[in-house]
Amino acid sequence: MTNTLARRRPAGARRIVGPAVAAPAIAALASVALAQTASAASTYTVKQGDTLSGIAQSNGVSLQNLISINRITNPNLLFPGQTLSLSRQAAAAPKPAVKPAATKTPASTAAVTVSKQYVDPKAPYQTWRVWDAAKNEHFIQATGAQANVYINVFVATGSKSAARAAAKLGQPAPTATAPVKTPAPVTTPAPTTAPAATKAWVPANAPFQTWKVWNAAGEAHYMSGTGKQANAYINVYLATGDKAAARAAALRLGPLTAPAATTVPAAPSTPAAPAQGGSTVSSNLPVGSVQALVAQIARQYGVDPALALAFAEQESGFQTNAVSSVGALGVMQIMPANQAWVSGLAGRQLNLYNTVDNITAGVVMIKYLLATSSSRDNAIASYYQGQGAVQMYGWYEDTKRYVAGINSRYARYAV
Repeated sequence: MTNTLARRRPAGARRIVGPAVAAPAIAALASVALAQTASAASTYTVKQGDTLSGIAQSNGVSLQNLISINRITNPNLLFPGQTLSLSRQAAAAPKPAVKPAATKTPASTAAVTVSKQYVDPKAPYQTWRVWDAAKNEHFIQATGAQANVYINVFVATGSKSAARAAAKLGQPAPTATAPVKTPAPVTTPAPTTAPAATKAWVPANAPFQTWKVWNAAGEAHYMSGTGKQANAYINVYLATGDKAAARAAALRLGPLTAPAATTVPAAPSTPAAPAQGGSTVSSNLPVGSVQALVAQIARQYGVDPALALAFAEQESGFQTNAVSSVGALGVMQIMPANQAWVSGLAGRQLNLYNTVDNITAGVVMIKYLLATSSSRDNAIASYYQGQGAVQMYGWYEDTKRYVAGINSRYARYAV
């Protein structure tokens, strides 16, 4: 829930960095699946744009059975080339061994004749995700030509070290002879000296906030930093899988602590806050009192009260002491790492543990998103998913449900 990438589940948790277009958050990588193609009668190989429900319908299998047979934990996470079993017999059958490529290369650093082109050999230097037949995956950074050498050797030998040696990975990225969309990065250092960011996953000028980072398996964790620090962290994490190395890369760009907000005297029109503690979430107030505060503060900042009430109800059910599993606070479920940013929007220091200030934080955020989004629905989606993620990837499936919920509540309050 920030001006870039945000959100949460369970109730109140913030999803803060986004990732990938349809499935893993940070998975806008070129991918290479090495899974074997199974019998068409009992298995299905996932193609670009496939969905589980579509696969189930076209093959006469119920969606629930398809999920159960393949032990799928995240129905939104599919990869092109992934093999799905369409029956329990097929799922129980032993998987055929991977057949070596026509031209074999021993596990050594000797030159390799590429017998199969898995990716475009002219592709520029970038990060590739590589699967083996058991769906175990890892990442390499290489040109398309290097990736093909690596994959052929890895398929033939099962040795990552032999494949890396054959592909001559770890060499400086070649200098482009023609303009390309993404400049080739410099040599990838060891994890202890993590590589510089090579791709902007989030707006580099985004203020300090909390980001939710996914890996390709859909597993998430959180980090806090500026947009520039988040990009450095994500690139290193994707390349190495090492959170410590990723954090070190982000730290080289500055401290991973929120900058202190400049205290500005409150405007005379700001409603007085009840006497409550500064480090403990406010005790619950009657719902009617909270609703009145939300409407009053929304009017003060020029936000439609019905819209602000819809957010407050959906975020916390008007519970002033709501705290999510990731630390989002209060009626409007604001992450503490965003305190400096929302204080700047409000023009004064906000105490997120104070009910009035917490509501103010949510209202000024709504106002900001309405002013900077292409539509009201995109502003609503940005409150949940994050504005940067909405702009880069569109709405996630859970974001669609969130927007529908806000609009439904808005219709009741707008009467």
